[in-house]
Amino acid sequence: MAGGKAGRGWTVAVVVAVLAALALLFFGEDAEAIGAAPASSAATTAPKTQAPPTLPAAPKVKQQKQQKQQKQQKQQKQQKQQKQQKQQKQQAKPDEEAWPLTPEQEDALRRGGAEPRPQTRAQWDHLISTLQFNFGADVLPLSHALARRAVARGVYDSEYQRPTVAHVPDMTPAGAWHDHSAAGGAHASLARFAAALEAAPFLTTLRRELAAAEEEGGGGGGGAAATSSCFTPLREQSFLLHDGGSWSQCVLLDQLQRWTPAAKASFPGTVAALEQALGDGHRSAIEEMPPGGIVLSRLGGRSRIKPHCGPTNARLRLQLCVDEVEPRKVIVRAGKKVRAREAGKVIVLDDSWENEESNASTEHSTVLLFDMWHPALLDPKRKRDRTRLAKGMYSHGASSTGATSFANPDGALQDDEVDGVREKNF
Repeated sequence: MAGGKAGRGWTVAVVVAVLAALALLFFGEDAEAIGAAPASSAATTAPKTQAPPTLPAAPKVKQQKQQKQQKQQKQQKQQKQQKQQKQQKQQAKPDEEAWPLTPEQEDALRRGGAEPRPQTRAQWDHLISTLQFNFGADVLPLSHALARRAVARGVYDSEYQRPTVAHVPDMTPAGAWHDHSAAGGAHASLARFAAALEAAPFLTTLRRELAAAEEEGGGGGGGAAATSSCFTPLREQSFLLHDGGSWSQCVLLDQLQRWTPAAKASFPGTVAALEQALGDGHRSAIEEMPPGGIVLSRLGGRSRIKPHCGPTNARLRLQLCVDEVEPRKVIVRAGKKVRAREAGKVIVLDDSWENEESNASTEHSTVLLFDMWHPALLDPKRKRDRTRLAKGMYSHGASSTGATSFANPDGALQDDEVDGVREKNF
């Protein structure tokens, strides 16, 4: 019995020793207290020990934060790549996915001398003009669809403004239509000329002299063929007329700012009034100007001028309606807006914007055209621009994209309807 107790005592001692060794291995100096405890204590009550130290939490949190940031950066990169791919797809869409011309139309255009897949500014101009001049009014939406693709490629700033010769940047105000009644300051010449043309004495003199010239030339009738001794058919511009129409003009002041023999002979009172309007330092508004002048333009009854763009945005064109016309029968479109001509009233437009005219009446419509520099170029600070223009330095030429920069499109181009007349009526 004694031997059994002794054996159990040795066993307990060995276990205690082993535990002490293990404690010393894992817990260091704190284990000495455990090793020094009596055997009886080890057998009855387990000693209280300190919990083993753990790794600090900070490094783990930092690692998780880094992983989260890396994930976010990866997602942002993927989103950026997706956005770039979408933009590239949208840019490619006008030329590759949604090219508006059918193979048959492209063949017809090639036969007409136009390049259906244009690369240069000149090719774009020729393509759009060929459609509008030779294929009828039904293709107008198609020509605009092509112009929008040219805008997307940086050829034009607006699908409606496509000057054929030269574009001068930074012209203010910009847009197809100009309000001469609000002109002032540097634009005083515009208001002055418009007021002079709308003055009752001037209009009375012009109508009297025009009637006398028509009586002398035997052209008093109002039909499509109506003309007089001073009116000459515009044969060189006949391609702009729809079949069956007539269009003629009588030049009063030529491009060299000289009064023509016809003006001096048939319109002396009109010339005197215009000279007075150009006096007092205002003649600079027309001197050394790009192509233009002062012209009587006559569109025959049931005639229509096709859409086209003028040579440059460096000039404005004042148009005085001379004849009494039926309301809403003689319509002018420039850009997206239309105006009905009204006897004795002036409208002002920048004809570098796409424009056309329709005379739905049976009588001819006579208009006095008065071309002047865009008022922005009358500022002495813009003299360099006028010199550069005169030297051809704003010419489009045949470069890959053409003009340097374009004026902002008219922000007011909102509705095609004016006085009940819509663009589709052209």
